[in-house]
Amino acid sequence: MPGIEKIQNGKIYRIYHNYLSTKQEKNSVFLAIDNGPISIEDYIDRLAKYLHLKDWVFVVSAIYIRRYLEKTNDNFTLKNAYRIILVSTLLASKYFNDFSYSNKYWSKIGGISVQELNQLEISMLFTIDWKIHVDEEEYVNFEKKIDIPIV
Repeated sequence: MPGIEKIQNGKIYRIYHNYLSTKQEKNSVFLAIDNGPISIEDYIDRLAKYLHLKDWVFVVSAIYIRRYLEKTNDNFTLKNAYRIILVSTLLASKYFNDFSYSNKYWSKIGGISVQELNQLEISMLFTIDWKIHVDEEEYVNFEKKIDIPIV
């Protein structure tokens, strides 16, 4: 599958599953009415395929998610995971790529309205204090923990 072929043994999927909690999530803009209609794995595959994302984007996304969860003390559940993954992946792609698709296209692929995506993007940026830079040392340390080769 384009964009995801370098992910070995489902390691990227495990990153997100390691964050998943069975505890109640907080009421936030990321909270959906119910669980997503597809598995997290299929959602990641969908994002990778249609947005042409490389594995490193998902690693940076996971770093953003960790920052978000640390700031909010929220739980990462199936009711908020899809939106959090979408927005953190969007931010990683926008910050580190020379080209990124429009928010309208991201919202179509992600399954939410562009207005909601814009609101979620701003909310995450403010929550993590606009700290979207990931230096090489932080990336390498995180990458070592999940054992994904740098490409």
